[in-house]
Amino acid sequence: MEDMEDDSILQFCGITNTGHDTAVSFLEMANGNVGQAITLYLETRDLEAPAHNVRGNTREGAADSDISNIDTDVEIARQLAQEDKSRIRPPIAPIRDILVGGDRTDIDLGTRRTGVTRPPPHRRIQNFANLEGEFNSNTAPNDRLNELYNPPFEIMCPDNFERARTRARNEHKWLMVDIQNNNVLSSLALNRDLWSDKTVRDVIREHFLFLQVNSQNGRHYISFYPVDNYPHIAIIDPRTGERLKVWSSEITPTDFLMAESGSVFDSILPVERDPVQGPNTTVIKFRLADGETTLRRFGKSDPVRHLFEFIKSSVPKAEKQPFELVCYSDNLIEKVNMSIEDAGLANVVVNIIFG
Repeated sequence: MEDMEDDSILQFCGITNTGHDTAVSFLEMANGNVGQAITLYLETRDLEAPAHNVRGNTREGAADSDISNIDTDVEIARQLAQEDKSRIRPPIAPIRDILVGGDRTDIDLGTRRTGVTRPPPHRRIQNFANLEGEFNSNTAPNDRLNELYNPPFEIMCPDNFERARTRARNEHKWLMVDIQNNNVLSSLALNRDLWSDKTVRDVIREHFLFLQVNSQNGRHYISFYPVDNYPHIAIIDPRTGERLKVWSSEITPTDFLMAESGSVFDSILPVERDPVQGPNTTVIKFRLADGETTLRRFGKSDPVRHLFEFIKSSVPKAEKQPFELVCYSDNLIEKVNMSIEDAGLANVVVNIIFG
């Protein structure tokens, strides 16, 4: 029929493997509803087995050509729909999909519900960890979408966050972390616009160990470092765990290369201060890995930086060897400019961890 949408006809033909005229006939009966039209067609095909005709008589010996005749199919389907609507299956549920990311659960469920075999969808990026072999072996040459958004496997470190940090420390490099979110296109666009840049790659190879994971596999990182939004890129000092730089928006290769990051930890000097007295103070216990402890009283309004100054000036080897101050799994270098009270450090135990 003239007002039939071309995409409905194409969808019907693609699923049922029938011709144009058959699609138009069944879509006309279903008032343009593709799911209803396919259901009517499938109901008609069921009649190929010995069955009752529309008057209830057995059609034994009926020729196959009788069933294949489109006029007969249309008439039988129309009468079936009128006489026994209870046999009609529900319409095929609509399927929603996304350009990249996610999984095939929605498609698989739709296939199982209807029993209709659909052609496989385009490959989608699901998990950026350990997929290099999969992409290299399965990506079609003409799949331009995957080429654009492929992770930069050539510069990626295959380790998890802790192993990557240890490796970066041993190789005297900074650790760069890119947490990708499959549902945020601007996050995935970093693969296309930033990490594909040759100069950026050369800089990363020389000075950084590069770790890229999606938000699910990056839970260990997120448990230590807050991620407010995506994209999320961070430069980590592998010696102290300090985040030297964070980007939370799209960034061009030029802006990326122009950023320089200084270490807050290195800027803290071993300062000896007089003990603080008075009511608005708190005692903090510092504990080394061997169990040795030391107590120090600070003002609640003092910055957390004073804790680092005290350890650098009072603990042997702390002035020259990097260390972390950790309380309740929080790396205090992230709170170095907060007050002791605001950081929740009143009357607590702080662990000193040397790298």
